[in-house]
Amino acid sequence: MSVSISNLRAFWLVAQHGGFSAAARSVGLSQPTLTRQVKELEQGYGLQLFERRARGLKLTGEGESLFPMVASIFEQVSDAERFLKQQRQETIRIATVTTDVTTRMISAVQSMSQGLQLKISVSTSAGVYESLLNKTCDVGILTLPVGHQNMSSLEIGKYPLLAVLPAGHDLLNKESLSLKDLAQQPLITGSMASQARQHLDRAAVRAGIDLQIVQEIDAFEMIGELVRLGLGVGIISYTGIVERNMANIRRIEECARIIPVHFACLAINRRGRVIDRLFSIAKMALIEGGGSPITFNYGPEAD
Repeated sequence: MSVSISNLRAFWLVAQHGGFSAAARSVGLSQPTLTRQVKELEQGYGLQLFERRARGLKLTGEGESLFPMVASIFEQVSDAERFLKQQRQETIRIATVTTDVTTRMISAVQSMSQGLQLKISVSTSAGVYESLLNKTCDVGILTLPVGHQNMSSLEIGKYPLLAVLPAGHDLLNKESLSLKDLAQQPLITGSMASQARQHLDRAAVRAGIDLQIVQEIDAFEMIGELVRLGLGVGIISYTGIVERNMANIRRIEECARIIPVHFACLAINRRGRVIDRLFSIAKMALIEGGGSPITFNYGPEAD
């Protein structure tokens, strides 16, 4: 017999949801319909794809072998459906880190795409990247990880790392700090997953300096609070927003413009008319600003 797409889809749904009832509810079909389609597939090829148990279904060896092949087909179909819907949707989901370049880009998109609604969520770069991979956002503004794949991106900014000092600290008499100044200080930084921390570690390796990390936490406000309590020197990335509520900030000389910020999406989504239009707008915003990624510094010369 020739393979039936509807029967394969029934098998995929049941395997994915772990049972006929849940699979039927997910697509609005009756349970007998899915049962019949799976039975036709099994009888047509003389295979048993599921073991029927009192507590549910379990894939047989043949079912486990077939599932990834079928899943790849229908996941691509789902991507195609999502792509087609996106071409007519008027709402774009943007996940972003907190930076002032974010507000510039969002303002440019809103002013140049009349009628387009933006649904904006805020997270860390790791969170935004995960949202892109999971397809829970359409566009991300973030620092992409080194070695990222399947992304289309545009660099829109470069940011420095900053040191946050406790009140009365000896280093407050300096307008800027070197990594050598920070070498003997207890440092409060983001976790190893954060881009700021990764760039700090790479800068320290280049300078041949060992840093003393005493606390890791991925929340700027909490880093600022721990510094206020005198537990160490905080290291944060410049955002143009968060650090305005913090005192005693100094720029780090070796880390003046090291963290890139990207306007990004999954490469497959870039082919969509709406998303490609947003990238064009982002490029135009850069051209109006001089044609290069916006670079930010921190200190007296930036005031």
